[in-house]
This record gives sequence, C-alpha cells and structure tokens, in this order.
Amino acid sequence: MQSYDTFLGILGNQGKRDELKRLKLIDALTSDVWNEARDASHRFREAVEQLFLRSNQQLTNLRMRFAIF
Repeated sequence: MQSYDTFLGILGNQGKRDELKRLKLIDALTSDVWNEARDASHRFREAVEQLFLRSNQQLTNLRMRFAIF
C-alpha cells in the first residue's frame, strides 16, 4: 500500500499535479514526476496482482469463480 500512498502523495502535491497537467505526452519519459507516478503505479499493480491472483491457489479459484465471472 506504500506505493499507492506514494501515488496519492504525488496527486496531492499541487506543484507535481500542475506539472503533470502541463506535461506533453512526448515529454513524459523525461519527467521525473511522471516517472515517479508511473513507477508507483506499477509497484501497486504488482502488489495487487500478487495479493489477489498469486497468493493462494484456493483463494484465486474462488475469486475467479465468484468475483470476476
């Protein structure tokens, strides 16, 4: 959850949020703020996947059966 907190911290920082609003797509990879947000979002996604899809086969089967489909 620390990565999610990091991401929310970026969005909660007015200066960083303003930079992201002004950022052009072509310049994203050179932006420290954009890279920080992207890295935090990737870490969060990996943690959620680990928790919900790879932690326990029995729980994964139940989630697939009742939560997803």
